[in-house]
Amino acid sequence: MSLSKGPNMAKIPAEEAIEIDLEGNVIWKSKKIVSTHNDENSWHHIYNLLDDDTIITLKPNVIGTVVTDYIVNFDRDYNILWSWTYADHFELPHCDPANICDWTHSNHLNMFKEEGVVYINSRNLSQYFKIDMDTGEVLWTFGKGGDFDMITDHPDPWFEFAHTPEIDTFDGNEIMFYDNGSEERGYSRIIKYRIDDVDMTAEVIFEFDGSHIDRKWFTRFWGDVDTLDNGNIFITAGAFEATEETRLFEITKDGEIVWEMSFDPPEKTGFINAIYNSQKFRPDIYKNK
Repeated sequence: MSLSKGPNMAKIPAEEAIEIDLEGNVIWKSKKIVSTHNDENSWHHIYNLLDDDTIITLKPNVIGTVVTDYIVNFDRDYNILWSWTYADHFELPHCDPANICDWTHSNHLNMFKEEGVVYINSRNLSQYFKIDMDTGEVLWTFGKGGDFDMITDHPDPWFEFAHTPEIDTFDGNEIMFYDNGSEERGYSRIIKYRIDDVDMTAEVIFEFDGSHIDRKWFTRFWGDVDTLDNGNIFITAGAFEATEETRLFEITKDGEIVWEMSFDPPEKTGFINAIYNSQKFRPDIYKNK
């Protein structure tokens, strides 16, 4: 599933999802949707094809000047099969009626339809939610001020403004985040937790942070982290600030950098090399060669 999105910095007038085969033939293309910020007819951040050949995405939910999110699951003809919104389950914030209030700013989803569970990450709330698809009930909230007690002796255990939480199964007890971090902290990191949703406890089991001078990085808004087949961790430190470079790098479980690709910042090149997220994979046809 490939995305062409806009209008954006390149002023592309439409966005669409395209499915292609390995020879570049278009198998399926979605309808064109003009993308306007905070437009409920548009979508944002995620647009994934599920195993049952349906699509899951995030759409803006605009209530007055408050902007929150819908989770929407639809078929290829855009018939809605299931949806959920924060506004039905949380009290809306009190915002300045003269200005747009970007309340939740969700940026990632995991849907396990057979088990009836959805996970959604809210960047602006710095919280991760588990949702029952049958009832819409929020089963638990993970993050600072949520339902879990942190049992790790760590001076700064909670993620802030995070992206792309990785959870492998519908009842997974380990979650890894690209933790962008706050302006006050001043660096980003990868952090992984083990949770117990019976005792409602959590502990930090892995951290690779960007506070050290030899690996310092801070991306305020973008980023991605994935576990690779070989057990290593692949990190996208995507930045669009004038002085920050975008970096793709791979680390071992011991925190050793074994591969890296970096892009000079705009102040050196005169243009932006900005990458929101990326994937590193080896197609099956090459794995045994």
